[in-house]
Amino acid sequence: MKRLFLILVFFISGIFSVYANSSALPSGGSVSGILLSNSQHVYSFSANNGDSVNLSANSLMQTHLTIYNPDGSVLGSGYNSYYRLGLPQSGNYQVKIKPRYSGQHGSYELHYVNASTANEHGSLTSGGVHLESFTPQDLDSYTFEAESGDAINLSVNSSKQTTMAVYYPDGSRVGYGYNSFYQLNLAQTGTYRVVISSRYAFNTDDYELHFVNSATANEHGVLTSGGVHLESFTPQDLDSYTFEADSGDAINLSVNSSKQTTMAVYYPDGSRVGYGYNSFYQLNLAQTGTYRVVISSRYAFNTDDYELHFVNSATANEHGVLTSGGVHLESFTPQDLDSYTFEADSGDAINLSVNSSKQTTMAVYYPDGSRVGYGYNSFYQLNLAQTGTYRVVISSRYAFNTDDYELHFVNSATANEHGVLTSGGVHLGSFTPQDLDSYTFEADSGDAINLSVNSSKQTTMAVYYPDGSRVGYGYNSFYQLNLAQTGTYRVVISSRYAFNTDDYELHFVNSATANEHGKLVSGETRSGSFTPQDLDSYTFDVISGANIQIATTSSNQTTMAVYYPDGSRVGYGYNSYYRANLPQTGTYRLVIGSRYAFNTDDYTIGLTVSYNNPSAGLSLSSTGLNAESDPVMEFCDAQETVEPFSSADNELEFSSEQTVFSETDYADGILKLSRIYRPANTGTEAGKIKDTLTLSNLKQSNQTRESMAKSRPINGFFGADWTSNYERTLTFLSPAQIQISSGREVIANFIKSGEGWAPETTSDFVLIEEIKNESSLAGYRVIRDDGTRENFDLSGKLLSIEYSAGELVKLSYDNSNRLISVIDDNNRALNFNYDASARVASVSTPDGLFLYAYDSNDNLISVSLPADESRIYHYENLGNPNLMTGITDEQGVYFVIKGKGSKDRVMSSGLMRAVDSCSAINFSN
Repeated sequence: MKRLFLILVFFISGIFSVYANSSALPSGGSVSGILLSNSQHVYSFSANNGDSVNLSANSLMQTHLTIYNPDGSVLGSGYNSYYRLGLPQSGNYQVKIKPRYSGQHGSYELHYVNASTANEHGSLTSGGVHLESFTPQDLDSYTFEAESGDAINLSVNSSKQTTMAVYYPDGSRVGYGYNSFYQLNLAQTGTYRVVISSRYAFNTDDYELHFVNSATANEHGVLTSGGVHLESFTPQDLDSYTFEADSGDAINLSVNSSKQTTMAVYYPDGSRVGYGYNSFYQLNLAQTGTYRVVISSRYAFNTDDYELHFVNSATANEHGVLTSGGVHLESFTPQDLDSYTFEADSGDAINLSVNSSKQTTMAVYYPDGSRVGYGYNSFYQLNLAQTGTYRVVISSRYAFNTDDYELHFVNSATANEHGVLTSGGVHLGSFTPQDLDSYTFEADSGDAINLSVNSSKQTTMAVYYPDGSRVGYGYNSFYQLNLAQTGTYRVVISSRYAFNTDDYELHFVNSATANEHGKLVSGETRSGSFTPQDLDSYTFDVISGANIQIATTSSNQTTMAVYYPDGSRVGYGYNSYYRANLPQTGTYRLVIGSRYAFNTDDYTIGLTVSYNNPSAGLSLSSTGLNAESDPVMEFCDAQETVEPFSSADNELEFSSEQTVFSETDYADGILKLSRIYRPANTGTEAGKIKDTLTLSNLKQSNQTRESMAKSRPINGFFGADWTSNYERTLTFLSPAQIQISSGREVIANFIKSGEGWAPETTSDFVLIEEIKNESSLAGYRVIRDDGTRENFDLSGKLLSIEYSAGELVKLSYDNSNRLISVIDDNNRALNFNYDASARVASVSTPDGLFLYAYDSNDNLISVSLPADESRIYHYENLGNPNLMTGITDEQGVYFVIKGKGSKDRVMSSGLMRAVDSCSAINFSN
């Protein structure tokens, strides 16, 4: 009987142990109990279909958890913990906890979280940090408010690795992470929940929980545009800032820290603008309002002080106003963003350059905050589109450099660093590295000007109209007929190649005012001398109807130009000039210089004036003019018959060098179509540029042909021996050698140098970079010395050209690898169509349609312009049917190309013909 009693007592106590502590589990809390051997405790919780639950038990013994659905079926089980996303039923769930192994007993603490209701530690503050600690198997829960579209960032600083899970207001899971969690574009609006636990069971530690909501965070306040902000980050820190910006603004942020940093920028609506490491740059912001920036260490648990630099393109002005024609001294620290302003009107042109031992980047912004463009060490822009306050941002091109620098600035409508140029005079100056020297001069509409620079370094000069638009530019010299405006013009002089220094002499002539050496008298001989790049000017007086003969003697060939009293040009010649029946009465001007730059020599000059009407000469006795006639044949006078040339002048000898003609059909900004003619010449080497002839200077044609010495025959898109300015190819000659070519003309060779490519010899191309698409090679970028970048694909096709001012043209090809379009960043296009022989038949341009015709020898024989004008090309050498012998321009003027020598002689037969007017294209070896 006693034995039966003991069995009954044990059975009753076991029943009591099973159902003891049957109570509701608090979401976000915990319950405690003691399990006897072979006993279990039962708890309950209420949940909805779709909720997520997390249970974990802390005990010295291993425990077994079983969870039952409201209908009594088993939901699942686990050892020490259980996690379930998306409960299948709504109602009252049961949890049974017992020792995992028979005979075990001990105390426990059971933690429970329902993702729809838990909130143990309250609401997280956006931009703040929350201090807490976790015990073994702890489940810490928090809440935060967010709206659909917001982005969130959470990170935990703890010596133990942690797990965090984030839940939507409806209880479904957003996601989870270890130590940190980041989510863009939240899908719901309402109260979100975060659950923090140790990643590995039974760890304990204190921790810091950092939280940022992209729409509300602002831990460290407002960023000042053009300023720097000092701060520091602790392990897993999330520092937040705000700034104001308008739609269309551009922003630039950079962080100077010994540790690599990550920054993310968010729109006012909470969506992300983008992110970067150490720096971030964005053009054309899409919203107006309060933006937010979040800074953190890129690698977990780093600590450091940092400087945060910020620029808004519409408001920054750290260093004040730039003076046009001046230089500004400053320095940049690591990751510095120096900002300046300047005033400009629509139509002005600007030029900026930086002298620094480190390469720099500069970006220029319109008054509305949009970007004008950017460049490395320098920036140049014609025809600004807005009037108002512009902004410039200067930084080191490569991160963390420091240096002092000089910033030079010129506005084409206001610069005047060195004062007024005297017509007929010479001005002494010097340029420092990246210098921009500016001058002014007065001129009237219709005047002609001539400027030349004598320097041991090659120089660039640009000339601007009184309204700030550009007249044109040149290297070492500049010449312009028939100026279009009256007023104050401006000239900017700089070294053509960066960082050169030198003294220079600037010579200037205005055709309406120059008179350096006084008046010439008919019948007298004057002596003079020219220095390198010299422009000697004289005057003489005649009345209408006069015939003039001017002649010089010099051991070097001279160029002379004669101008009417109104400043327009009469004509020009080499060593001598004759003109009959001058139409104007008054003071004419004569400008003498060496035909070839930098020659020096003594010379004599004589003027003879005659009149066909004797009384005219008698009436001018007091002026020193006479009526003697010195009949000299007028150079290609109207209605003359062109006789074969026989002298050494006016001929091109093909025996030693070749001639290249370059014709521009269309040009507007960076969008340009040029054709280049290179006659074949085997057995010679490529030479250098020989001469430039502007047909408009002869007979008002609007095209320019250049004569350069090259040697390779080309069969391009425009027929035999013609190619275009976009025909460029990159070819691997070997794994260690790359060649850049245009048709069969080699432009540059590069050899492998370390991780990059270097030019084999000096050329305009200075560097080749590999273009990577993530980790794979996508192509090659060829960089010129002026900052222009030409991008090629892996097959060697030219895909795009990026200019130093940030402008871009893109090239497209058909399946036969023929160029079919060139499009600039203003969506202006050149579209190419081909005939059955794969030659360009037409090109549509923003100005209209150009048509091209060919003969049976594949020669380009005519170009029809949109203005119903045409150019005709002649190939009249019977021994070489592809050799061009003449050009008839849009005005019907026939230009003769004539040569002599043993190779590729241009036959003179067929060139003796009657034409309305003619000129000779003159070359010399």
